[in-house]
Amino acid sequence: MKNTVLILAIFLLGCEDNFGGSGNSQNSFPIPDGYFAEMDRCNRLVSESPSKNAFDVEIGLHEHGRPAEWNSQRTYLGDTCLIASIGPGIYKDENDETPDYYSIDVELRQIEKNKDGVASEGWLVLYQRDFRIEDLPSDFLKREITEVVSYDPTVRKAIFNMGNGIYEYKLP
Repeated sequence: MKNTVLILAIFLLGCEDNFGGSGNSQNSFPIPDGYFAEMDRCNRLVSESPSKNAFDVEIGLHEHGRPAEWNSQRTYLGDTCLIASIGPGIYKDENDETPDYYSIDVELRQIEKNKDGVASEGWLVLYQRDFRIEDLPSDFLKREITEVVSYDPTVRKAIFNMGNGIYEYKLP
């Protein structure tokens, strides 16, 4: 039960910037051609994987209850249905734009159509790490996602080069 609550909380946090929350994605993210045909396959990637293998989420640095904006950059991982996201989190209860922490994650985009054919989306967070800003290289906040994230399709790994170390997630 504890893991279910944690996963639900992470999912809701991951959805924050897509459902009226305070996130700010720097990339336009249209639904690619053929996505609805692939949606069932994509959703099965997680549902068929044992949760202990699919989810690798650490307790983050975001302080519960504090409003924050995540200025994220996103990219698809190869031809998978999974997305890597990176970016700084900025607390909005401080009157400045100074980044307070830096997050990386891998998410599964889930899209559903209602009976009227209107699409809605959510993001299921499968992998997540947070970093203190002072632990990253001084120029790190200026880096583009292509300098930080790579994907190795031969072993299905997302690779994050954080300057202070390499972090990998094996896709389900």
